[in-house]
Amino acid sequence: MNRRQWCGVTAIALTAVACAAGSVLAQGRGAARGGRGGRGDELLPTALVAERNLKPTDFPTLKSTTGDVYVWQDVHTLGFLTNNLIVITSEGVLVADGQGSPEATRKLVEAVRLLTPQPIKYVVVCSEHADHTGGNKAFPSTATFISSAASLKLGSTQIQILNTGRSHTGRDLEVYLPQERVLFTSESFSSHIFPSMASAYPSEWIQTLKKLQQIDATFVVP
Repeated sequence: MNRRQWCGVTAIALTAVACAAGSVLAQGRGAARGGRGGRGDELLPTALVAERNLKPTDFPTLKSTTGDVYVWQDVHTLGFLTNNLIVITSEGVLVADGQGSPEATRKLVEAVRLLTPQPIKYVVVCSEHADHTGGNKAFPSTATFISSAASLKLGSTQIQILNTGRSHTGRDLEVYLPQERVLFTSESFSSHIFPSMASAYPSEWIQTLKKLQQIDATFVVP
């Protein structure tokens, strides 16, 4: 998702959170990229696989953002797309978020092995919910799990693990690569999915999203 799309989609996200909090914000319209199935590059405001003329069997997929930074995309059990960030460096690999089952996470781990001989050194637990952590035992023993804000340097890659405020879980983290200008938001911002309020902090979530919008990012991975 590029900067223009991020700004438009965030307007929708802010509106949804504000309505849940009893506030009112200006309406906005954003878009998520379509895929195969004849829709090409048409902009579609949905994260549901079925509404993008795709099938669960089309996934998982691996996409490059810039340099050695990749997005692993799979299908959530509820039928929408879910993303992981993979950062490859000369001193190891960082993965942001896991998948909801060991089987799904093993596919992610195998994809990393095909990309690089470097081991997975860090796994950032951006969301504590089971659909992001249920497969964590499938990560190799080389991985150290990080669940709080930190600043890292792997090889020549600067990595900032951010806690910009409570949003979806109350302990949400984001990952920012300042040199590559890539921002992974995990569940602090979900594109074209109405935010779940079951364990959320709606009024604080609005402020978190506003802080995330101020980050200098070319690629935003929701």
